[in-house]
Amino acid sequence: MKVACISNLNQMQFVAARYLRDLGHDVTLFLIEEYDHFLPKNDTHNDIKDIKVVNLTWTSEGFWDVSKNEIEKTFESFEFLIGGEWAPAFLARINRTLDVFIPLGTDLIYYPFQYGEYAGYLFWKWRLKYKSRLQHLGILNSGAIYVNKNGDMNLEEAMERMKFDPQKRVEISLPSVYLKDYELATNNETYLRESKRIEEIKAENDFIFVSPNRISYCDDSIHNKGTDILLKGIAKYRKETKAKFCLFLIEYGADIKAAKNLIKELDIEDCVAWLPIMPRKVLWPILKMFNIGFGNLKQVSYLSGISMEMASAGLPIIQLGADTTGLPESIAIPPHYRVSSESEICSKLLTLEKDKFSKEAMLVKENWYEEKVVKPSYKILMAQIERKKTNLKKVNTKLKRATSKLQKKDNFFSKIAPLVYKFSKA
Repeated sequence: MKVACISNLNQMQFVAARYLRDLGHDVTLFLIEEYDHFLPKNDTHNDIKDIKVVNLTWTSEGFWDVSKNEIEKTFESFEFLIGGEWAPAFLARINRTLDVFIPLGTDLIYYPFQYGEYAGYLFWKWRLKYKSRLQHLGILNSGAIYVNKNGDMNLEEAMERMKFDPQKRVEISLPSVYLKDYELATNNETYLRESKRIEEIKAENDFIFVSPNRISYCDDSIHNKGTDILLKGIAKYRKETKAKFCLFLIEYGADIKAAKNLIKELDIEDCVAWLPIMPRKVLWPILKMFNIGFGNLKQVSYLSGISMEMASAGLPIIQLGADTTGLPESIAIPPHYRVSSESEICSKLLTLEKDKFSKEAMLVKENWYEEKVVKPSYKILMAQIERKKTNLKKVNTKLKRATSKLQKKDNFFSKIAPLVYKFSKA
């Protein structure tokens, strides 16, 4: 089947494209407004074989500059659509929907509900409201949504608020890591340099830890990673332990300067080291070198983020994780230790230290990711693709009725808004 993977934030669609290619599908990866570190070249050591990569010039800010005709021509030959970010809204303009929506965070939690913010700006903000409403309709009418049910309240509230059909929810994430591509990392120049430095620091310490998260804690939004909680917990541990250790952070995020000041205030400069920003194809194998990794300590880690990457590398994890009580084993929750405060971080490290942070003692298995995420999720996805082969209808009539009303409003508002604006300035 001809498959389109749309938008590559967090390398999600490139990962899906490679797995689907391996399963025999004709796959095209569409890039839309990607950060440089999310370009495919930064997630593979191999040539990108048998996957066509198309870099669209579309942007969220220039959403309305892209014609419906261009959107239609771009995707007219594709039978199965997978995507995230603003892909649902772009497709809704031509009355098509994603067969699989892979939410990455704000595209589900925030984008679909922005239209409510612009209720008081009937003329000036109409098109912002319209775009948000299209995102809402595009997600709502998607064939399936892959969301790992693991207790993230922002995510669950968005699902409930949207009234997404629970029958279309797949309670597992599609893989965020393509494991086969990391075998060649040991030949990479950056890997050789940084791994040598890590080994040197490791030799001087009893244990080494890592936090691959963005450095973020000053903004109390969903982007807050709890870096301050981690550093204060490390400071407490430093006072309680006799072991020598080093925490590695990555110079990536909005609050690096604030974090360095906090490290100085806490007097833990001598047990903190910094890693440069690295493409994941280099960072992922480096994760294997550490005794333990720290995930998000402010928000429950969800979907296929840092916690999944650490779990796929077989790294033990400490994070503000989800409560797994009562959840079926089929739901892919990365093995982790749950903590919610600086004191709990210290206490957990002191406990794990007694077993020398051994993976055996912590029951961490390197094949967990393959068995619990990759195999079951693609078994479900392949079944959905097979069903789609029997029903290749591209236009969603329900969506068409909803968008036609919005289009009528747009025709009216786009004509009257300039006039109202002109007279308001008179």
